[in-house]
Amino acid sequence: MAAGIRRIEAITAVKAEEYINRQIGTLNQLKELLKHPKDVLKNIQDLQEQNAELSKQAESLLREKAKFISTELIGKVQKINGINFIAEKIEMNSAEAIKTLSFELKNKIENLFLVLGANVNGKPSLTVMLSDNLVKEKNLHAGNIVKELAKEINGGGGGQPFYATAGGTNVDGLNKALELAKKFIS
Repeated sequence: MAAGIRRIEAITAVKAEEYINRQIGTLNQLKELLKHPKDVLKNIQDLQEQNAELSKQAESLLREKAKFISTELIGKVQKINGINFIAEKIEMNSAEAIKTLSFELKNKIENLFLVLGANVNGKPSLTVMLSDNLVKEKNLHAGNIVKELAKEINGGGGGQPFYATAGGTNVDGLNKALELAKKFIS
């Protein structure tokens, strides 16, 4: 388009009437969903504020749950060949929260070999976290380990030498995958 030229889009006649009727229909559906408030916009703004507040509360509860699980997992550390081994199924429904938990445990526990299994939104999830020294000294690779374990959950995955994840379709395979994790350090 040349400088100073503007495009105008317009609808006219029957199409304009159809457009207005669709908009009115949408507004009426919205009012019905909101149980016919006097001020639809105010009602939507209130709902958005409530949603934001509930999201903050949910995040706070998730952080508290993660702290509790972290403490619980630290208590389950097994010493195997000088390695602090944890392979546990946890109740967390957020891949991001599991990742955060894994990194926190890595920072708290030396020589860590961590494998976590979880049911995330109905799908099995595996997470492997290794201390950096285990990657170097024992030639372990979290990506390779998680690929092997993921076979038990009919899935696949991968990642970095110290952190990797996998997903799958067989939730029932989580326990078997966690049992097999020991073979990598035995």
